[in-house]
Amino acid sequence: MFNETQNIKNPFLSIVMPVYRVEDVLTAAVEDVLNQTFTDFELILVDDCSPDGSGALCDELAKKDSRITTIHLPQNGGASNARNQGIQISQGEYILFLDGDDKFYSDMLEKTVKVAKETSADAVMFGLLEEHYDAKGDLR
Repeated sequence: MFNETQNIKNPFLSIVMPVYRVEDVLTAAVEDVLNQTFTDFELILVDDCSPDGSGALCDELAKKDSRITTIHLPQNGGASNARNQGIQISQGEYILFLDGDDKFYSDMLEKTVKVAKETSADAVMFGLLEEHYDAKGDLR
């Protein structure tokens, strides 16, 4: 079943975000995407039958921004399956996979799209910074 809040036609970028057990961090990740300096995108949230409140949260977030579409999968199939389901409805020229527990610099999409356009790239790859915290919240 699909959420009918999506109004973007042929955005440059389709962002597919699998959602599973990320209820407490999903809003921050989605806000990081929505606050990007590059705005010609659709964000496809794929609820992979999450047992927490992530699915309902996806619907609430989609009500706030027409660039967000939510898919609710009938059973858990894992992140790869969730990404493939998102690809099936994507409208963008490029597809970007992001995770619901990640943080993004506000110009990440702008820089990525700039490289894609300047080089007519088939794919753009970039690095990441991993931070691991212990139970106390201290960076390890």
